[in-house]
Amino acid sequence: MNYSADRPIESDKDDLLERASFASHLGKAICECDAKDGFVIGIYGEWGSGKTSVINMAIHTVEEVYKEESNKPIIIKFSPWNYSEQSNLISTFFNSLQNQIAIKGDDEFKKKVGKALSDYAGAFDALSIIPVLGPGFAALFKTVAIAKGNYLMQEVNLDKARMDLEDCLIKLDRKIIVIIDDIDRLTNIQIRDVFQLVKQVADFSNIIYLLAMDRKIVCRALKEVHNVEGNEYLEKIIQVSFEIPPLQKVQINEILLGKLAEIDDGLVCCNKEIDYFRAIRHDCIEPYIDTVRDINKVVNTFRFRYGYLREETNYVDLLAITTLEVMEPELYKWIHNNRETLCSGMTYGSKGIIKNTTDLEKHYKGEFENISVNPEITIRCLSTLFPAFEAALNGEREAAYSIDYIRGRQRIAHYEKFEIYFAFNLSVIKVTRAEIDLFMNSLEYSDLWMEVEDIYLRGDIDCFFDELGPLVDEIPEHRLNLIASVLLRLLNKIGGDSKSTKSVEVYSEKVGSILIEVLNRVDCDENRCNIIVRGIELFDICGFGALSVVIDEMVPIEGEFRDEGRNTNIYKSVINRDDLGIIKNKYV
Repeated sequence: MNYSADRPIESDKDDLLERASFASHLGKAICECDAKDGFVIGIYGEWGSGKTSVINMAIHTVEEVYKEESNKPIIIKFSPWNYSEQSNLISTFFNSLQNQIAIKGDDEFKKKVGKALSDYAGAFDALSIIPVLGPGFAALFKTVAIAKGNYLMQEVNLDKARMDLEDCLIKLDRKIIVIIDDIDRLTNIQIRDVFQLVKQVADFSNIIYLLAMDRKIVCRALKEVHNVEGNEYLEKIIQVSFEIPPLQKVQINEILLGKLAEIDDGLVCCNKEIDYFRAIRHDCIEPYIDTVRDINKVVNTFRFRYGYLREETNYVDLLAITTLEVMEPELYKWIHNNRETLCSGMTYGSKGIIKNTTDLEKHYKGEFENISVNPEITIRCLSTLFPAFEAALNGEREAAYSIDYIRGRQRIAHYEKFEIYFAFNLSVIKVTRAEIDLFMNSLEYSDLWMEVEDIYLRGDIDCFFDELGPLVDEIPEHRLNLIASVLLRLLNKIGGDSKSTKSVEVYSEKVGSILIEVLNRVDCDENRCNIIVRGIELFDICGFGALSVVIDEMVPIEGEFRDEGRNTNIYKSVINRDDLGIIKNKYV
């Protein structure tokens, strides 16, 4: 399976969000930037909004601009992870700087800057406490060093080392671009330390910092640590800020559909579900997905679930419930625990069933607030997924779709289908959709009969009827005669094998209702009559009772086969008066 890796893109050829132009302008601005006094650029965006991808494309532009020049910028990606204290962060930073310069710099740059960096970094390495509180930190540095009796530190002049490094960077006049990404993923203390590193320790000429972060998270962290307004603190450090705009819903849909098409082309071009898919996307997916990272998380989980459950579920509902599982897990759990409410439309409160729609809505909103999900969005989502829930909420007696229709579409809203979406236990399925598909579309007569007989003998014929009934309209026309013949043969077997009179009547009625629907789709009276006549030839004496019950339902008027005590025929005419005579003679 080709799962979507949550990796940022490296160049504009992979840009799905139409941010290549913005990134290109950012890259050119970096190239044109006068960094003689140092420069700090802030890239703001929510987690997963594509900050790293924008930076990668911007750096790609920088490399293209300087491709033919010898004095190209040195680009360093610094990851401030897993340091134990502030001194360790500073040491890690300068070691990273030295290593990258050793790799990317020319001989003169490596020699001069490398030496100055080494002297400056060495001062910090030799001291366990790094003062970062203001201009007096050099004096404090010396005091602590002398108190420790450290001869090496007494010989080091931190101010001079810093000035030497500063002069070296100015004379060589080559930009160093330092990228510090995912600052918002650090702890509050680590966030503070990173900004103090940039502001007080590593603020040098010709060094440009690109700092990527979620503004809200960083501001909250700075306020908690420093007790200052986070935005004001950032404004003192960052000269230029860029906000990564959130994805538009149109973009989310396009990316989502593209990812789904990679799994299965049929997921985005199934005309039967197109309107329903549109409603589900609007009410059950879009409210919970904001970034490409969100899309990848949902699609990766869906890919696994779809590979396992696609034959027994509706892919639209599976995508919706997967979205909730990944993005709103508390709601997902609530849904799983409330099948009765969602599939039957019955809600039980402390005083029994809640019938008043006002009380019902209030009841639901209270439950959703208790699990910390948005009540309005949740009710809209559940109303789209579960017609019975929507009907109950609106005070209606009937849902928008019939139970048979919902079952035929294998939707989560059907009481018996519901649990399949939550449990990877397909043993509860008595008759699989794969068996139904073979019956409807593929098997020839002998294999078709063997398949149906096997289902009957293992005791799952009830489930077979329940699954096939809603799908009769989807049987290909050229297979109607074949399937009608097999149903007549099944009717004979039921009549001959059943020991209970009740079983004969129940099963005969179920086979008969499906048989009548199949025959109604046959194109002319003569063909329908011929199917029944040929079927009668297969019956033995034990099956004639079941056959008479079914033929009785096909007669358009009170005829010879009709029992006066039975309900009037609810189906349209299957057998006309003349054909009834032919069938009667054959029957006799």
